[in-house]
Amino acid sequence: MAFSVSEVHELEHDRCHALVHHHGQMLTVILMISHAEAVSLPADFTAEVDYTSVVRFEADLPADDSQSGFFATDDPSVILADGRVHNHVEIGDDHVLIDVYSQTGPVFFTVTSEELGGRVPAIDSRLRVWLLGLSVYPTSM
Repeated sequence: MAFSVSEVHELEHDRCHALVHHHGQMLTVILMISHAEAVSLPADFTAEVDYTSVVRFEADLPADDSQSGFFATDDPSVILADGRVHNHVEIGDDHVLIDVYSQTGPVFFTVTSEELGGRVPAIDSRLRVWLLGLSVYPTSM
């Protein structure tokens, strides 16, 4: 997943509040590196993502890869992630990991059935999730 930093502010010694560009979107994120590392990132860098929680979701929508991606919302702490359900990994009777592929990025992200109120969307269906507190972990520094 490719990002570029637009603005960065130190929060703690090992994390920063940042505005990043990602495929035409300006996203508010937490960069999980020091301020010194953040200001020395290359113009475009790859990263993995995580989040604090799912605040809303729409599941089992018809697949439409043209709508996939990560998008800013009216709330700067919430990102809309849209993609196609790629895989299920059953961890236990009531615990399923759901791998979602977002063509714009491209990126995989994972949610759990618990975060979706116990639902397990069908493979190849579209899933839209509103993610609180997107964290970005640069992998190319």
